Amino acid sequence: MASLEIDLNTLEASGRECEFLLDSQWLRNSMAQVEVVVPTEADHGVVNVRVQRNGDDILVYGRVKVNIQLTCVRSLAEFTHNVDTPITALFAPRGSKITHAGGDVDLSAEDCDRDEYSGNKLALDAIVREHIILEIPMNPTCVGPDEGLKVPAHLSVEAFGEEQGSADAESINSGASAAADPRLAPLQELARMMGQKEE
Repeated sequence: MASLEIDLNTLEASGRECEFLLDSQWLRNSMAQVEVVVPTEADHGVVNVRVQRNGDDILVYGRVKVNIQLTCVRSLAEFTHNVDTPITALFAPRGSKITHAGGDVDLSAEDCDRDEYSGNKLALDAIVREHIILEIPMNPTCVGPDEGLKVPAHLSVEAFGEEQGSADAESINSGASAAADPRLAPLQELARMMGQKEE
């Protein structure tokens, strides 16, 4: 059942402003098939549109604003993604679209973009869902392209102490560690030989 529904019987000739709240339940149901979305009770949004008649057609335009939780493809952490996008749709009475039994038919861009409605109710759920999904990145990340991932606290220098971190760094650079993995011996030998050549 549609929840973002407009009663066309109450639509004035000059048009009407409409506002719909997108609660967590609507988002959970609408985004159920989108793998990167993590539904939470904190998700919410709003749809503000103006609806007006254009002959038998119904023109809808406005904005969709919503916060959704995504899974970062790099760190697998959850983060909030803000969607703020314009929405425009033209609805025609069902059955009024151009049909052709066979052969070629020329369709304008307006014909291709036109949706349908029937009766005296206009449901916006599908078009709003489509606009939200189009604003979700294919590979969502919780940091920008110029930012690196944060080092987890348990792996930071502070977790081991600065002295231990410095000692480990010196040991790695010199290639001499009492507890070195024997599989690294060939690389350590190569590093030693290259160091002798440079001298």
